[in-house]
Amino acid sequence: MPVDLVTATRRGNLIPQHVWSRWWPWLNRGVLATLDQGLVSGSNFVLAVLLARWLPVPEYGGYALALSISTLINAAHQAVLLEPMSVLGAARYGECEREYLAVVVRINSAFAGGAGLLLAALAMCARLMHASAHLPETLGALALSAPGTLLFWVLRGGCYLELAPGPSVIASLGYSALVLGGALIMHLLGRISAASMLLWAGAAAWIGVLILLPRFKPASPRGSCTPEWREVWREHWSYGRWALAATPVMWIPENISYAFASMFLGIAQVGVLRAMMNFVAPATQLATSLGRLFNPYLSGKAGKYGSPSIKTAVAKVQALYAVVGISYAGALLLFHKLAVSLLYGNRFGESADLVAWIGAATISYLLLYAPMTGLRSIQSPSSVLVAYSGAAVTAIATGSILTPKYGLRGAIVSLCIANLTAWVTAAWLFHHRMRRVLPTRP
Repeated sequence: MPVDLVTATRRGNLIPQHVWSRWWPWLNRGVLATLDQGLVSGSNFVLAVLLARWLPVPEYGGYALALSISTLINAAHQAVLLEPMSVLGAARYGECEREYLAVVVRINSAFAGGAGLLLAALAMCARLMHASAHLPETLGALALSAPGTLLFWVLRGGCYLELAPGPSVIASLGYSALVLGGALIMHLLGRISAASMLLWAGAAAWIGVLILLPRFKPASPRGSCTPEWREVWREHWSYGRWALAATPVMWIPENISYAFASMFLGIAQVGVLRAMMNFVAPATQLATSLGRLFNPYLSGKAGKYGSPSIKTAVAKVQALYAVVGISYAGALLLFHKLAVSLLYGNRFGESADLVAWIGAATISYLLLYAPMTGLRSIQSPSSVLVAYSGAAVTAIATGSILTPKYGLRGAIVSLCIANLTAWVTAAWLFHHRMRRVLPTRP
């Protein structure tokens, strides 16, 4: 018996010391990343639910429309700044990460200024067109809050660039407490509105910025290790243009299912499908939070040791996501009626059996994360676009046939088929790229 295992067994610990020392840091980081993602996403979700309960319907409609516009801006920000930063930062600027982040912050300032001006122009247009009384002020509030929110995301991404999610968790905890606490106070005072909450969320984001900003003071004297902003932008755009092009095709597979449900089954069934799809969120949020660690880690490994070094790592990530997906799907299969009752009370009970099908959709979502992470880490965003394009075409083809024939079950199955198509395509593209750089055996 190996010495490490004997020592560990005598201590009452069956995990060898060298294994424990290797995996403990990643377990710790994974828990912190999940907590970080859960704090921000969870507080925003709870806020949306509270505003739906408290605001008049027309005002909440303006809030929803403003958020839909914000989603497009956020997707562009993710494509040209956050995603390239998680990949290129570790791969090319590992020796001067903080100096690189300072350059990214400068680029983000220009992006945020442009986004604020665009939202302000939309608010002005809404006022001139005599839109709903709440829409112009809601868009105006979003224009003022966007710069703080975008900078907050960049600095949180900087923590993951250093594989240190702890400070981001502290900032996210402060953000969540301020957002939800402020919403409750405004409601009790009778001052709650969509515009006031967007402004308050922007202020909470600035508090998060103030918490994180001191951490990222450049480590080297100015100019000794500072990349040129033109060079950084050129690399971000070279990578991000593919991610930007992939944004609409990533949107299609899930969202086209709502369109087909409305077209063939009626608007009420769209609400049922949306309610059922909420059960996917916990697993995908976990995968997203872990991906924020895996992306910079694998990219840095590929940059330091070459692309072949990450093949085994991607296989381990795939196994992890598969285990999580199958375990979660099994829990939904066994406890789907209880899960619907806990989340929705007496509503949607007649549709509880759909949750078991949602488990299959969850597996298809999680399987897709690993090869996509691998493709991003070897800086092949064009392959990501190809894989998602295949999913989009498949979703349209299968959804238009299965939804009218089998109802919501058909819509969910079509989504599974689309995700599996993207998974197979992405896995093949990743291994194809690996065969091009790995030496062939005689």
